[in-house]
Order: sequence, then C-alpha cells, then structure tokens
Amino acid sequence: MYSNTSLLKKMSSEWQQGSGPRVDNYGTLGTLSGDEAMTTIRQAGAQDADRMLHQAICEAADGNPVLERLLLQMFIGKIVKFTRSCRYLIHLKTTRSADEAFCVGIECFWEAIRKYPTHRKEHVAANLCLNALKIISRLDTEFDVTPYGNEYVGHTNPSPTLLETVPHETSNSCSGEELAEVMRVLQWSIDVESLANEEARLLGQYTVSTATEKHELAEALGLTVTSLSKKVYNIKTKLAKAISHHGIERGALV
Repeated sequence: MYSNTSLLKKMSSEWQQGSGPRVDNYGTLGTLSGDEAMTTIRQAGAQDADRMLHQAICEAADGNPVLERLLLQMFIGKIVKFTRSCRYLIHLKTTRSADEAFCVGIECFWEAIRKYPTHRKEHVAANLCLNALKIISRLDTEFDVTPYGNEYVGHTNPSPTLLETVPHETSNSCSGEELAEVMRVLQWSIDVESLANEEARLLGQYTVSTATEKHELAEALGLTVTSLSKKVYNIKTKLAKAISHHGIERGALV
C-alpha cells in the first residue's frame, strides 16, 4: 500500500501493537484507545471533524505526545505521497535512503502541526496538508536553485499552461511537485491581490480534496457540489485572467 521503508514499517507496527489498541489520554477527545480516537474523528461530520482536529492540533502543539502520534498516523498516507512526488524528498530517496526522505516528510508535517494558524477552524485537514506541502516546497525551492532567487519572474509571451498546474475538478489527485507549484501560484495571486485570501484558500482546499471531501466541503459551505464546482471554476477563470495580464509562465514562480 505504501512505500516499503523500515521506518514506516516500525511506525505501522508500533501503532497496530501499541498506540492503536492502548487506552490513553487524548485530551478533549477523552480517555480511549488510539484506534477509537482516529475512528471518532474520521466518522464525524465535517464540522465536528474540523472541531476535533483543530483541538487535537492545538493540544499536540502544546505538548501532548499521544495526540501528536495520532495526527501523524492519521496523515501518514499523505506523508508517503509527498516522498513519492516532491523533488527534494525524491532526491533524498535516490541519494541517501527512503527512510531519510520519510523522516524529513514527518518533520515537515510536524512543523505544520506546530505552526498551524489557530484561527483557521474550518477545513482543518486540507489546511494542514497544504501547510505541510508549503514547508516541503521550500525544500524543493532550495534544492532547485535558479538564477531568479525568490523573485516572481514575468515573461513577454504569457503561457496559458500555468493554470494547468491547478487540477480540473475531475482530477482525483495531482503530484506533490504540482501541488507545490499550486501553492506558489496561489500565494502569488494573493500577493498581487488578484484573488482574495478566501478565494485562494478555497481553490487550494478544493485542489487537495478527494471526491468525498469535496462533498463535505460543499456541505460545510452550504452549497451543492455543482454550485461549489461553478464557484471554483469562476475563481480559476479569475486567476487565469490575472496570469495572462501579468504574463507569468509555468515554472516562473519560485
């Protein structure tokens, strides 16, 4: 199912034989087993899941190691996907070891937990994954040194392919490298005031969501899935016009 690394095997084994069945103090979730805590969050409705995840992140960041372990286990699949698609992590796997790449992925995810903006109480899972990817994308940028430094680079012949970085609504997923560029595009759109923060955040959340999560997102926003799809399409159209106006090519935002 996941990459075959010894560290991943150890974490999975530890969860199955230790943290998963063991009853412990999971903060506001109560005293229950790790498996029960995970099931409680995953089976909750969108708003309740957001509330529980947000509280778990806050308590983990405050020093609850049980909740820290729970969060890492809940998102271990995302971390593995990052090691398969983010350039720097792929580089580590190739030149050093899969375990080291996985370990760096865990460290980046933990940093995203520790620095999670506590005012963001909706779509918590999507926000957390985007924040982790943003941290990893910085490593990608450092690894992929360009002569342009950290500046946005404009071009006289705009390329419409930049918007293709943002997957269409029918896409099930995109690679970590593509998501890293999505993050840069969205950050650029905020910096130049082409999109409002809420629009960029919604587009980012929609991008990393599965079909089920898109239904939950629509429900949380009080929209039908069709209405949400149209809303996202309008945001992408607005972004496309900004990209064309500024003459930005794909790969130019570093």
